Amino acid sequence: MYPFPPPVYGTRDVLLIAGIPGLLLAAWASWLLRPKRKASNWDPAVWAMGSNFVIFCVGVFTLALYRYLKVGNLPYALLVELILSALVTLALLVRVWRQKAGLWMAFVNLIPLAVFYLWLFSPSMIHPMEAARRSQCKNNLKQIGLAMHNYNDVYRTFPLHAGGAPPRSWRVELLPYHEQKALYESYRQSEAWDSPQNRIIGQTLVPNYICPTAKLLQGVSDETGAVWTSYAVAVGAEAIFEANRTRTMREIPDGSSNTIMVVEACGQRIVWTEPRDLPLASTPLGINLPGPAEFQSDGLMSSYHRGSTQVLLADGSARWLSDETSPEVLKQMLQVNDGAPEEF
Repeated sequence: MYPFPPPVYGTRDVLLIAGIPGLLLAAWASWLLRPKRKASNWDPAVWAMGSNFVIFCVGVFTLALYRYLKVGNLPYALLVELILSALVTLALLVRVWRQKAGLWMAFVNLIPLAVFYLWLFSPSMIHPMEAARRSQCKNNLKQIGLAMHNYNDVYRTFPLHAGGAPPRSWRVELLPYHEQKALYESYRQSEAWDSPQNRIIGQTLVPNYICPTAKLLQGVSDETGAVWTSYAVAVGAEAIFEANRTRTMREIPDGSSNTIMVVEACGQRIVWTEPRDLPLASTPLGINLPGPAEFQSDGLMSSYHRGSTQVLLADGSARWLSDETSPEVLKQMLQVNDGAPEEF
């Protein structure tokens, strides 16, 4: 089994690894210069700033190489670079100190490097864009909730999870409420979702149906070009979406603010036009459970927001749930009439 989400390394890690050639070059240059001139008080500072500039420059190429070709072993390379950085900095500091520049001046040289690495490992640099992507994912869920309720206002019910013959996904039914009426009208309802014509529709990206973090980390489509969705519903006798019908708002005794309607299911790799969702009775209850392959999860909820997932409640609001949420609490939230959980 493979962990979900898989280990992924961001811009910070790649920029650090990209600095290895720069650090090696700096160490070599420092050694060559050693017998030819007296050490300067600022040798370590100049070396630190210069090598980190190289980190940034080379990092752009390395980042692209890692992201698109999936090459490199970042954890080990990161460790090598940090050790090398520490050793070279220490060697330069000792050299300055031995030439009577003064111990205090040697430590002053540490300041630029310390400031750089404090900034590099700060939360704002480690996850510079994840907060924005998480917010966009939450907004996607809210837009789906708004579309669900607009559909309900027109038809007095929520869409079936897979209604019609041939079955159509609820994601297709909601297209007009996502300002995708033309795409909806292009979908041939008399044909299966994977017919040649409808397969072309499935290769169209609908922004509200994919989490931006999933888009970044796993891509948007399979080998045929069919676009995945990040969102699915639980289907079961006690869920909002039953096998052949959908409950109305009045049929949610636990309350719409306590009952889950849509979940993140990035690890299920469902094509957005595919009339497939998550059977509550047979899908393991859990968040980010391991899967049979990389980028796959067997659990009912799976998200690339590490340590958590987001869900849409029946009242149209979106909530954050920790990976540590117990299966019992998840079951209570997914079923409509077994009482609201005390906390989640």
